[in-house]
Amino acid sequence: DIVRVTGRPDGVPRLMFLQKGRGVTSITGEKLYEEQFLTAVLRLAEKSAEYQGLEALALADVETSGYAVLVESSTLAETELAGWAAALDAELARINLEYAAKRSSSRLRAPQATLMQPGFFAALRAFQAANGQRESQIKLIHVQDRQAFVFDWTAWQQAGQQAVP
Repeated sequence: DIVRVTGRPDGVPRLMFLQKGRGVTSITGEKLYEEQFLTAVLRLAEKSAEYQGLEALALADVETSGYAVLVESSTLAETELAGWAAALDAELARINLEYAAKRSSSRLRAPQATLMQPGFFAALRAFQAANGQRESQIKLIHVQDRQAFVFDWTAWQQAGQQAVP
């Protein structure tokens, strides 16, 4: 588990849970944490109504030196996706100094966002349940290596909202 010390009342550390140990990626040394990614997504939602109510996950792709970001939203149009991805990139750079350094040196490419068809995250959770996770224990990891992500999202997207075994 990853925790943060938030204070020391009476000399005893007060810990705040941030995330499980999984959910950390590094393509070029940026060490992007799930908590940082989710914070960036939430900050964007606070700034704009069109960015509210969306769910996203980031897949670290070593081959392209960038992140593939899968987004499901009822408020974000395809034409607004590039702007959202640019705003996400800027927010991640504000949150994570190593991310900012790797982006400014062009070692890390800008995130590439894909707007997924409605039902993507429900299909992903159903896929996890069908592959042995109990429904009550399903927790999506919102930042992970693309090679470790076993759900074939491109096939699901092309199949028109059908879960892919």
